Amino acid sequence: MPKLALAPSCFAALGLALGLGSTGCAGQGQGSQDPDGGANSAPTPWEDPRDLSQMKSLVVDGTFCDRRGKRADQIDTNHDNRADLITLYDAGGQITCKQADLNFDGRLDAFFHYQDGELRREQYDQDHDGRIDAGRYSKDGKVYLLEQDLNNDGYVDTWRRYDAGRLVRVENDRDFDGRADMFVHYVAGKVDRVGYDIDGNGQVDQWDHDAARRAAIALDAVTKANPLESGEAESGYVEEPPEGPAAGAVAGQGEDEADKEGGEASEGEEEAAKDDEPEEKAEPEPEAEEDAEGEKEPAAQAPQKPAAQKPGGASGTPSAQRPGG
Repeated sequence: MPKLALAPSCFAALGLALGLGSTGCAGQGQGSQDPDGGANSAPTPWEDPRDLSQMKSLVVDGTFCDRRGKRADQIDTNHDNRADLITLYDAGGQITCKQADLNFDGRLDAFFHYQDGELRREQYDQDHDGRIDAGRYSKDGKVYLLEQDLNNDGYVDTWRRYDAGRLVRVENDRDFDGRADMFVHYVAGKVDRVGYDIDGNGQVDQWDHDAARRAAIALDAVTKANPLESGEAESGYVEEPPEGPAAGAVAGQGEDEADKEGGEASEGEEEAAKDDEPEEKAEPEPEAEEDAEGEKEPAAQAPQKPAAQKPGGASGTPSAQRPGG
């Protein structure tokens, strides 16, 4: 009869094993396991669970900005012996691309794509980390799409769409799977409604029509907290006149009132000036000088007309009026 070989560590727990069965020693002699239940092994490298084929990466488009077969004009604007503005031309001499180093760190961070001489696309590395994080598309001189990478993973997660140069919708990819799942609609430059894609099929499943009211409240709060940023006057108490015909009426009314007040002020000033102006007095007669004994000697008088005296007294202060000839 063959003997069952037990590992030495099993004898210490033999009494407990008899009551609970022999499962306590099963596995002895096998490889040790980690708490997660797997045998010791090298960690599995992380893999992006997203379907990257459905995501749009932000990289420099070489359709028009590839230097091969093109003539390049380079300019060193800051004189550091490194080109920071490069313009590419095709064989026919037509511009196809402009590349710029905006922060002069030696790396290009702005790309302007031209088609038939017209600017059609722009790409920017806004944080200067060597990766494109914003792009803009134009047609007939007006922007119709703006792409952004807000989480800096190299893929587009925000789309801003324009109609005739005016913002009409912003689409956000909240779970960063490459598909928009929140849609913010704008009317006259303000939030009108917000739609949400709940099941991930690209279609709006739920609408939030109260978003406009909440956005207005939030904007009002920001305006009150930062009046200078909202464009209001620094004092916060001055109200500008309305625009249009009403503005002229208000301005005219203000000017009339100002003229009226100015006229009243002028009349008051004239009256005050009259009250403050001293009365014109006739030249007083020189008094006789006293001699050493106290007797007065008549002083030499200049020939002049006698001044009129006030009625009711023989001697009084000369009046401002002179007698008629």
